Amino acid sequence: GVAGFLRFGAQTQGDILTNFDVSDSLADLARVCIAIAALCAFPLQHFPARMILHKMTLRAGADANAPISDTFIRLEASIWCIAVLGVSIAAGNSLSAIFQLVGAVCGGTVIFTLPGILTVQAGAPLLRRALGAVLVVVGLFITVAGTYATISGMVN
Repeated sequence: GVAGFLRFGAQTQGDILTNFDVSDSLADLARVCIAIAALCAFPLQHFPARMILHKMTLRAGADANAPISDTFIRLEASIWCIAVLGVSIAAGNSLSAIFQLVGAVCGGTVIFTLPGILTVQAGAPLLRRALGAVLVVVGLFITVAGTYATISGMVN
C-alpha cells in the first residue's frame, strides 16, 4: 500500500514483492510467510464451502447430516485442482494476474451470489427472497464482468 509506494514510487508493482530483488532475504521471508498464511487459510475457508456444496447436492429425502462420501470429496477436490491449474496456466508467471482473477471470481460469488442463494433457499419472506434474487443477479454480473475484464487484460 502506502509504504510500498513511498519506497518505490511510480515503479510500484501490483505485487509489491516483485519490486524486491530475488536475492533479498527479507523479501524471501515475506514470500514464505504469505505462502504459509495461504496454506493455512485455505482449509479453513474450504471446509464450510464443501459442507454446503454437499448438502446442496443431496437427493430429496437424504440425510443432510450423513458423512460426506469419499467419492464426493475426491470429485470435488479434483474439480478445484483442475480449475486452479487452469487459472495458473492462463496467468503465466504473473502473481498479480492470479490475484485479479481470484478476486473477480470469488469476490462477486462470496459477497453477493452465495448469500443471495442462501437467502432464497432459507424460506424467508417474499421480500427477503426477492432481495436474495437481486443479490444473485448482481453477484453473477460482477463475477462475469470482472472475470471477462481480467482475462481480456491478460490476453492483451
